[in-house]
Amino acid sequence: MSFPKAPLKRFNEQIGCAPPPGAYDVKISDGLKGPVSFEKSQRFRAKKDSNSDGLFMDKEVEFTSPTRLRKYSSHGSTPNLRQKPEKDLEFLREIKKQKMFEKEIRSLLKERAEQDKKLLALEEELKKTEVKLVTAVREKSSLSANIASLERQIADLKKANELLKTKFSDDSAKKRLNSLSAELMETKNKVDAKDKELSCLQVTFEKQITLLKKDLECSTTTLEALMENKVFLEENHHVANMQCESLQKELDQAQSSIKALRRDHTIVQEQMSVSQEQLKLQEKTENLLFDSEKRLEQTMQKVTLLEEQLMAANNEKSNLVVEKDETEKKLANILEEIRDIKAQAEKYKLDADLIENLLMQKKQEQIVQKDFLTQREQDFSIQIKELEEKYGQQLENKENVLTQSRAREESLKIELELIKQKLSQQEDSIYVLQKQEVELRSKLQIEEDTSCTLRSQMQNVQEEMMRERRLLEDELEGMLDELDSLQIAEQEADKIILQLENENKRQAEELVNLEETLKEKTAELERVKEKHRIAVLELKEAHSNTLLKLYEFESFKTSAKTEIESLKLANMSFLESLAIAQKSNEEQQEQVQQQIKLKEDLEQQILQVKEVAVKTKENLEQQLLEKQEASAKIKECYEQQLREQQELEARTKEQLEQQLLQLEESAAKAIDCLKQQMLEQETAAKTIEHLEQQLCEQEEAMAKTKERMEQKLCEQEQDTLKSRESWEEQLHVQVEAMAKMKESLEQQLLEQAETAAKARESLEQQLREQAEAAAKTKESLEQHIHELKVGAGSYAEQQHELVDLKSQCAKLQDYSIKMKNEYTSMLESAQLNLEKKAAEMKALEERFFTRESELKVEVAQMQSLLQTQEEILKLRDNSARNCETEEENKWRVLYEELRNKVRPFQEQLDAFEAEKNALLNEHGAAQEEINKLSDAYAKLLGHQNQKQKIKHVMKLKTENCQLRQEVSKLRSQLAKEKQAEKQLQEQLNDIQNVKQFDPSKAFQHNVKENIVPKVPLREGNRKKI
Repeated sequence: MSFPKAPLKRFNEQIGCAPPPGAYDVKISDGLKGPVSFEKSQRFRAKKDSNSDGLFMDKEVEFTSPTRLRKYSSHGSTPNLRQKPEKDLEFLREIKKQKMFEKEIRSLLKERAEQDKKLLALEEELKKTEVKLVTAVREKSSLSANIASLERQIADLKKANELLKTKFSDDSAKKRLNSLSAELMETKNKVDAKDKELSCLQVTFEKQITLLKKDLECSTTTLEALMENKVFLEENHHVANMQCESLQKELDQAQSSIKALRRDHTIVQEQMSVSQEQLKLQEKTENLLFDSEKRLEQTMQKVTLLEEQLMAANNEKSNLVVEKDETEKKLANILEEIRDIKAQAEKYKLDADLIENLLMQKKQEQIVQKDFLTQREQDFSIQIKELEEKYGQQLENKENVLTQSRAREESLKIELELIKQKLSQQEDSIYVLQKQEVELRSKLQIEEDTSCTLRSQMQNVQEEMMRERRLLEDELEGMLDELDSLQIAEQEADKIILQLENENKRQAEELVNLEETLKEKTAELERVKEKHRIAVLELKEAHSNTLLKLYEFESFKTSAKTEIESLKLANMSFLESLAIAQKSNEEQQEQVQQQIKLKEDLEQQILQVKEVAVKTKENLEQQLLEKQEASAKIKECYEQQLREQQELEARTKEQLEQQLLQLEESAAKAIDCLKQQMLEQETAAKTIEHLEQQLCEQEEAMAKTKERMEQKLCEQEQDTLKSRESWEEQLHVQVEAMAKMKESLEQQLLEQAETAAKARESLEQQLREQAEAAAKTKESLEQHIHELKVGAGSYAEQQHELVDLKSQCAKLQDYSIKMKNEYTSMLESAQLNLEKKAAEMKALEERFFTRESELKVEVAQMQSLLQTQEEILKLRDNSARNCETEEENKWRVLYEELRNKVRPFQEQLDAFEAEKNALLNEHGAAQEEINKLSDAYAKLLGHQNQKQKIKHVMKLKTENCQLRQEVSKLRSQLAKEKQAEKQLQEQLNDIQNVKQFDPSKAFQHNVKENIVPKVPLREGNRKKI
């Protein structure tokens, strides 16, 4: 017995491997030829794509089961093919530019307000420093007057001493001269000490003056910088927006207030100039007194030289080294003059000796002269006692002056400390205000960020709605093309169904993307939801009626005529329901417009209230204008933001309504086309059901989008409520600031009154001191006149000069009386000004109280409105929650029903998979046997012993059969174990509530059963079939 030779061709061909276990579809390559290759059935025949021709030729290809495909598809993410058009990008850039400009304008306005505040603070500091300068100048003038009076008294004392020296004896004259010289030295030392103290005071005052000048220079530089900044701000305002004109008007008002303050400053400066002129007149009077003293000093040339040197020393006090040299020179001159006086005294002694010799000759004359001399000595002793008493009084006066100067220094130090404390308090207040400004800026930035996010979200919503519209239009065009293809041939219906399923997948993916993007956006169609729900329920009822009629149509397929009539009736009812839905939509749109009008009325009322608040705030004083301007600017910013948000809401509402109408029209068109096709073709019923499912899904997606937009509206209303609350808080803060300003103004008035009282007291003291100095000079002059009358007739010329001095003193007294009158008039005018200011403050207080009452009433009205709005929002939230719970329950029931329906099919699919795996295992074992047999047969070719061949082949057959049986048993065991593992995993998932099935992707597998193969069958397979 011989075996026929097999063709060599089939051993040289490439034989493909079987797919791995778990693959759902079985695909046999054309290269499998031989007696063992077979097919059980065509159930596992899959559609063959162009890309899958050479997949099974390679050994490294992996096959995936439909369960795996489901997992990957559920966990995977679809690519986002959406891109922004160029127009939207340009629009966004313009919006960003506008935001940047607005931020710059706000920052510049804030800087300008801060700079105005700094200007006002600097002006107040200037006023205070000027007042201090005036007081220092007055004190300096009073001290100089006291020094002049003391110097005059010293000169008088010197004159008296010299007269006494000429009239007394040698011993008494020497003793008295020594005592007087010692007293003169002491007085000079005291005068030098006082001069040093005065020089120290002058140095301190000069330092203060230099510091004040530096402060003035700094303030001038800051003013120049502020003016430059003002110019720059005005240019930016003109370029940025036309709205800045209102702000420029407010700035003009502020400038007018500054001008008024400057006018007041000029008036104060004029008053200062008047006071300076009065001081100049006082200096003139002092000069006249100095002239009179010079006339008196012509009789005593030596004494006049000393006084001139003292005047020169007073004028050159700034150079301390020069003053010391001059004082030393003066002392040397004084010593020389004392020596000259002693020489004259010796001459007088010689004369006295001669006179005594003459008197000895004439005893009678001596007795008379002795009597006369004794009387004169008594008189002179009395005069000396009086001079000593005057000298003691002068020392006491000096001590009083020193105590007064020290008290004034202490008061000045106290005032400086108070000023420093005030400055520290002002710095603390400025720091607190800066903190408040930083907080306000942060709040403004947060609100700007929220507005930016809302705008970007609204833009994204618009873009996505436009994309959805385009996608829906594309899908409708594809649907029309598919329906045309259905009309051409019934044989291509399966292909059209597959295309529709693919399109459904895409639509589902797009809907998922829309849901993910719309989750981040705030709701804007809250009111529309409640009114559209009725229409949606009616549409669902109509849709359920149509579905029932379609099921009846399927059950009664036997009679075609009855089916066509039932379909016509269903179509008519569906059209009527659509017309009713359109009417209900129109009514709902009208109700929405009415609600929008009500909302606009409320907004107008809010705007009117705000305008009234702004008008009332403008009536306050110029000192409170800065804070009012800041609050008005903040309010304008908020109002602009609210208006922009309202405009965006209106636009989005219009766009959404238009899109809803377009979708309803497109749905109506699609339904009409489907109904026509159902009338024409009975075989297209399945496609119509599929399209109706798509419509249901689209309606559900639209309902979800509506709900989300309504949530957005709720959130925006909450934001508006928060912004209103922040406005109310700002109003309360402004009221508190007004109260603080009122207290500060009252304090300033009190301080001004105190300063006026102090100035009045200082003026009165100066007048008293001048009067005392004039009285003292008068007394000293009268004493000198008496002494000169007692002297010889050689002093007649001096008497004439004394008469002139008396006349000058009388003139000075008249002048002092005039100055007193002028000072009294000045004090009266100052009191009148204070009374006027007090009256103005009372009027401002009354206005402030009236304004406070009005603001309280407005706040109460706003609170009532807010309460009503909160109640409305609570009712809306409750209704929305109820609707959400109802929808959740509905979807839960639908999902459970769908899951129960899918379970039996899942078991069948698992059984089919097990059968397929078994067949694949058998097929793989057979293929391995064929390979082994082919190798063994190739080795045995050419062998001549037929018996050995037969025995070898029989052994191979027995071995192959045994191996086959073992492999089949093992694979069946593995399949059972896998099935048991799957069941256990499903039970665990049910216990843990793990979802492995997505209802949106049900019946949408790429692999389908009972598909006609594209490649024709081979001859062997055809015979088996």
